[in-house]
Amino acid sequence: MRKTLVAALFAMAAAGMLNILTAGDCGATASSRAISREITNVRYALSSAVDTQTTFYQAVDEMATGGSDDDSQKVKEKSPEKAFLLSLAVPGLGQLYYGSKMKPVFFAGAEAAAWLFRAHFNNSGDQMIADYEAFNQAHWSQTSYGDYLEAEYGYRDDDSIQVQEISHHLPDTKTQQYYEMTGKYSQFAWGWDDAVFHDSTLSELIAAGGPPAITSDDLAPYSARRIAYEDARGAANQEHRKADRMLAVIMLNHVVSAFEAYFTTKRRNSSTEEKRDEFGRWKITPSVKSYSAQFDTPYIKVTYKF
Repeated sequence: MRKTLVAALFAMAAAGMLNILTAGDCGATASSRAISREITNVRYALSSAVDTQTTFYQAVDEMATGGSDDDSQKVKEKSPEKAFLLSLAVPGLGQLYYGSKMKPVFFAGAEAAAWLFRAHFNNSGDQMIADYEAFNQAHWSQTSYGDYLEAEYGYRDDDSIQVQEISHHLPDTKTQQYYEMTGKYSQFAWGWDDAVFHDSTLSELIAAGGPPAITSDDLAPYSARRIAYEDARGAANQEHRKADRMLAVIMLNHVVSAFEAYFTTKRRNSSTEEKRDEFGRWKITPSVKSYSAQFDTPYIKVTYKF
């Protein structure tokens, strides 16, 4: 398209010069007039490949970029929806798509930091769990718990006891529930190896007639190790709660980054369109009208849209 326009303009300029020369020299030879007519024919042939109603800005855009104004607009504008989806998948990717240099670093950095903190808190919590489970195995005895049940209810297995204060039943394997119940509920307090009730151990109370049934926390034996165990278990749970909060931060970072990318891209597109509209109000349309076989009259139509 660009080559066609250049060739057409060149042919028109050459024809115009010959028209002036032939009009100013009454004694021009027949060969000169023949050449002039041939150039005119070439000009008409070339001009047939060019839309003479093309606006001035479209013609300039095509000559400069090799494409139409619409193609140029498409290259400059970005898709808000695409920016949204990119940042929703990977925070900062939508910002990189619409051309920001600092925001991708911020959102990607927040994402990486949140994942690192989540891994740290999970690892810390898992280590604490391993520590308090080892502590439980060292200081809580199912045998001592069975001694209390037998002395009070006549059974060593709490599954066989149907009273209100025996509200939980110890699992057969050492699951997470096992480690939770042995420290959390007073029913299992006599299983701790330092448990005492009014300074008397379980064996001493059994020899004296038996310990009281633990129908309330006031009747449960005191155990410093049980308290330490519950503190360790609470600290481990707290670390895992921190890890869960980091997961919430990660999700929030995805959402915030996605919406920021969407609205910023949309605002930038609107700003570009407003700037282009200032020039788009003007329209210059060149045309050529022929009133004879040899000479043309050029016209330029200028319009402004309010």
